Amino acid sequence: MKKLIVLLILTVTTVNMQGQDYYLLTGTYTSGKSKGIYVHRFDTRTLEAKEVSVTPLSNPSFLAIAPGMDMVYAVSENAANDSGGSIHAFRFNSQTGWMTPLNTKPSGGDHPCYVTATNDLVIAGNYSSGTAVVYQRQKDGNLGERVSLVRHSGKSVNSSRQEKPHVHACVLAPDSKTLYVPDLGIDKVVTYKVDPAGNLNDNAVADLSVTP
Repeated sequence: MKKLIVLLILTVTTVNMQGQDYYLLTGTYTSGKSKGIYVHRFDTRTLEAKEVSVTPLSNPSFLAIAPGMDMVYAVSENAANDSGGSIHAFRFNSQTGWMTPLNTKPSGGDHPCYVTATNDLVIAGNYSSGTAVVYQRQKDGNLGERVSLVRHSGKSVNSSRQEKPHVHACVLAPDSKTLYVPDLGIDKVVTYKVDPAGNLNDNAVADLSVTP
C-alpha cells in the first residue's frame, strides 16, 4: 500500500514505494539554480537519495498530495508583475516517479504560499494579496471552476510586516467543513464554514484574534 508523509524543507512530500523506499517530492524557489519540482528515490536504510525526475515550474514553493495519492498540486509563488500567482495540477506516477502536468488556474492573488486538496476541492492562500481561493477538483484531477475567492482587510501593529493582510495558510478541519486561515498581517485566524460545493461562509464561526 502506498503511504505519504508530509515534511517541510521548502516542501518535501514522501511517497512509499516498497519496504523502506520512498519518493521525495521537493518544491523550490527558482530564482537561483533550482528548476522546479524535484523527485528523488530515497532509501531509509542507506539514507541515500537519487534524483528521478525534475518538473520545470516557476517558484513551486508549496506542494500538496490529494487523497488517492496520485495527484500533486503546486503553487507558483509569483506576483502579477512577473508570471502571476497560479495553481498547477499534476498526475503523479508512483511506478516511475514522473509527474504529468494537467492544467493551471490563477491563484486569485499574489505570491500563493499554501495549497491543500480534498476529494472535491483545491484551496490556496495568497500571502501578498491576503486572499484565499477555492476551486472544484474534477474527477480526473484537473482544477475545475473557481467556487470562492475571499479577501481579508485590515492591518496590525508592525508597520513593516503588517501593513495589510498576509494569508499564511488554509487549513481544513478533519471533516473538511471548517477552514482556518491564519493571517500574519492582521493577527487573526479567520474561520470559514465550507459547504460541499466549496462556498465559504465567514459569518458562521467567530474568528480567533491573537496578541498583536
